[in-house]
Amino acid sequence: MTLTSNNQQPTTNNQIRVRFAPSPTGNLHIGSARTALFNWLFAKNNKGTFVLRIEDTDRARSIKEYEESILDDMSWLGLDFDEGPGKGNFGPYHQSKRFDLYKKKVNKLIKEGKAYNCYCSIEQLQTEKKKALVEGRPPRYSGRCRKLTEKELSDLKDESIKPSVRFAVKKDVLKVDDLIYGQISFDLEEISDFVIQRADGSPTFHLAVVVDDGEMKISHIIRGEDHLSNTPKHILLFDALGYQQPTFAHIPIILGPDRTKLSKRHEAAAISEYRENGFLPEAMINYLSLLSWSPPQEQEVLSREELINFFEISNVSKSPAIFDIDKLKWLNGQHIRRLSDKELAQKIKPSLESKKMLAGNNKLKLIASAIKDDLITITEAPDYANVFFQEEISFNKEAKKYLKENLAQQAILSFKELFEKSSSQNLEEAKELLKQHSKKLKRQGIKGKNAFMPIRLALTGSYSGPELFYLVSILENEKVMNRLNQALNLG
Repeated sequence: MTLTSNNQQPTTNNQIRVRFAPSPTGNLHIGSARTALFNWLFAKNNKGTFVLRIEDTDRARSIKEYEESILDDMSWLGLDFDEGPGKGNFGPYHQSKRFDLYKKKVNKLIKEGKAYNCYCSIEQLQTEKKKALVEGRPPRYSGRCRKLTEKELSDLKDESIKPSVRFAVKKDVLKVDDLIYGQISFDLEEISDFVIQRADGSPTFHLAVVVDDGEMKISHIIRGEDHLSNTPKHILLFDALGYQQPTFAHIPIILGPDRTKLSKRHEAAAISEYRENGFLPEAMINYLSLLSWSPPQEQEVLSREELINFFEISNVSKSPAIFDIDKLKWLNGQHIRRLSDKELAQKIKPSLESKKMLAGNNKLKLIASAIKDDLITITEAPDYANVFFQEEISFNKEAKKYLKENLAQQAILSFKELFEKSSSQNLEEAKELLKQHSKKLKRQGIKGKNAFMPIRLALTGSYSGPELFYLVSILENEKVMNRLNQALNLG
């Protein structure tokens, strides 16, 4: 006989309910953030409900600071939840506060003969496992406590042994329709009776997650491929507890460029580290969305609204995603260039101020405009903006040699004369001043690079950098004059 998972698509959009259920045992990393994003996008695209649930049954490893960090990172990414800690009608949304419910469900399964007490010690289970391996059999639980007689059970109870509770697996073939992997068959002969409640009374992951998904009426479970092997156990529990089975979608794993498991050596850090290192949330969710999902027309730079509109779970690939830090950096640069000068100014302000680079709003906005096309991350801003704050300019040997040449000296002197006659230098005035400078030198037979490179070198000490009109309009008049004179004194 073959069992078929009775996954049913909800008939109306408002029935769609998805969840992201992190464990507060560490920071939010790339893989978990992508899972949260796919759930969030699926809910938003279908006008459904995005639920945040904290899976903190591991009391020893669950830390409040990690929970706060996860919530903070999700807020930064813009992944707002509709239900979760602090709001919603299906709470509490911490598993640690739902233990009474789990025990009630376990007792129900025992009463109905779908689960049983297991008195096997760790030593007995280890011996059983070793024997199976020696005999060339898979190391599965034998089900010995499932076969205990009434007298044996009575004797064990008299010994005051605290039992765990195992779910009684029916041996069959289970077929599951996964939205990404298609139909998958599981031979239940290969799944031994699994523990749903430990001897200390705490629930296992399998029991808690199914009870929560069932009670919270989760319609779609979108999670990592590493949970695919848990799916038959969960479907059996959904059925046994009388819950409607949700629809499953397992997203592929993320690998490093060398096709090995993603780790810190691939520069795959916690989301909080990308935040600290100057990445934009818009770029992060854009990049995460492209890990195994393909937007229409292969468009890569996508806004939050475009992601919501375009996202289809059917367009998620089965193939593992490859994490590419260079692609993330490129996307971050693209999103920086999408910012207005005012928006970028506010984002670079903390980085500049940390380096004692202080500027008023108007100057800061001009600086943002000047360096926008060069930035890959926000934290690079002080490196590119430094030229506007330096008190003194130094010239290397090559620059000094160039600035001493007659053509360079002539160009600097000509610009200085024009600059001295101008009263203020806003952006448009600076552009006009440079045009006048170009025309004046052209009449003297000096044009192109020979007309402008000496000015750039004099003002920055470098052959590259912001456009000249930004330098002229942002730098104080006195600073411009001092730098021009410093270069002229080399002649």
